[in-house]
Amino acid sequence: MDTVLFFNVATEIEEKSGEPTGFPQYHFSFVSYTDIKYKGRDSRHLTDVIGQLDAVTNVTLIDLPNNKGSVFKSDLFLILLTGQKIRIRIWNPRSDDLDMTTIICLPYKPIIVVAGLQVRQYHGCNCINTCSGTRFYVDPDNKEAIEVRARFPYNDTVVKLISGDQIDTNYNYSYNYAARKTVEQLLYMNPLTIKI
Repeated sequence: MDTVLFFNVATEIEEKSGEPTGFPQYHFSFVSYTDIKYKGRDSRHLTDVIGQLDAVTNVTLIDLPNNKGSVFKSDLFLILLTGQKIRIRIWNPRSDDLDMTTIICLPYKPIIVVAGLQVRQYHGCNCINTCSGTRFYVDPDNKEAIEVRARFPYNDTVVKLISGDQIDTNYNYSYNYAARKTVEQLLYMNPLTIKI
C-alpha cells in the first residue's frame, strides 16, 4: 500500500531518532476557548479540541432553509480544561461516528478529543461544526487527556442526555453569559441588560 504525503510552504519537517514504536500514534493541535472565540471569519484551518463530555443530544432531523432538504444533527457539550463549556454541532454523516448509547451507559464522563472541526461565524456567533475530516477519540491515551482527567476526576456523574427538540440557541453551553432566570426575576431586571 502506497502512502502519499502532501506538503505546503508551511510544512515543517523535524528529524526524529529512535524506534518508530516510540512515536505517538496521534498528533493534535488543541486550541483554547479564546482561540475559538476569536477565530477569524475566513479561517480555513481545522480545529482540535479536548474536554470532558458533559452532555449529548439525541440525533434529530431538521429541515434546511429554502427547501434544500433535511439533515440529521446532534450536539456534544464539552467542558474544556480551563472550565469553559462549548457546544459542538455534529452533522450527518458524522452523527453516526460516535456510539452514543455506549457513551451514555458509561459510569463516568469520558474525555473526548474531536479533531478536525470547523469554526464558522453564524449570525455574529462562532459555531463549532463537524466536517468530512472530523474524527472522534474517546478516552485517548495522551498527555493532554491525562491533564483533563486530573482536572475533572471521576465523581460518579454520568453523561446527560438532552432532547434535541428542546434545545435552543440560548442553552447555557452556547454562550458563557447565559443564565437561567424565572419570569419573576426578569420582571425586576433592567430590560437593557437582558440578552436574548
